[in-house]
Amino acid sequence: MLVSYPVRGEQPIVVEALKVRAVPEGSYDYLSEFLMMYRDAVQLAVNGLWNLGEKLSKKKLHEVFYDKLRKLGFRAHHVKEIYVYAQSIVESARVMVVENQF
Repeated sequence: MLVSYPVRGEQPIVVEALKVRAVPEGSYDYLSEFLMMYRDAVQLAVNGLWNLGEKLSKKKLHEVFYDKLRKLGFRAHHVKEIYVYAQSIVESARVMVVENQF
């Protein structure tokens, strides 16, 4: 419920707000588990990229991580999001390391 306070002297108007749930009832545990797996997969990819020490092309990223992440149960579009996101994290972190060395 929302209360709107109009111009001075008028009575407040009560407005009913529609409550929307982003996650269907009963699927919170599934979503939570998926997000933890996603986070761990991103960390796995970040660790792998950091240890390589070089920037990989999209094709090479795909070759290195696609099968590993698919075996963990991720769909193809999630796999691509994970390794692309991991590469952006590593690139940003390396820039921060270089800037802080001076």
